Amino acid sequence: DKQARNYTKLYDVSLNLSEFAFDSWTTADFGMKGEMNDQKFTAEGKADFKLAKGLASYALKNINVDATYTDPNNTIESAKIGLDTFEFDKVNNLSYALKGSAAGMKLDMQGGGQLTVDQAISKVLLNKLTLKSSFEGDALPQSPMKVDMVSDLSFDLTKNHLSFVLE
Repeated sequence: DKQARNYTKLYDVSLNLSEFAFDSWTTADFGMKGEMNDQKFTAEGKADFKLAKGLASYALKNINVDATYTDPNNTIESAKIGLDTFEFDKVNNLSYALKGSAAGMKLDMQGGGQLTVDQAISKVLLNKLTLKSSFEGDALPQSPMKVDMVSDLSFDLTKNHLSFVLE
């Protein structure tokens, strides 16, 4: 948008598939880099998927995504998300990690949980969500600050209702 002096640029975009056949596991690798005004970002990942003939069903496993982000005030060196599997109406093990700095603080967070999404994509459950984190910065009452947490989260999209229970 030349008038608003905004731009978005994507480059080094890639998608690679191993040999594809219906009802067989296929590996997909992807990557991209981009800029949006003074923001820069990257993403790369890998997943295995299996499609049934007629696209009647599918399954995903070994899902891993790693991203970075920078702007003049924030740097996310690494944001990782992993899922052992993803299938509707089943428990899927999730892991995540984030390292960087934001709002004048250094961040180091990691954890995991059990993700369940129903077939209608109306209810999302994230049980046994763990967080182990360390924050450093002058704005904190204590630095470094360590935060460990276990919780259960559920979101009902049809009712717009979020439930968050700390253990």
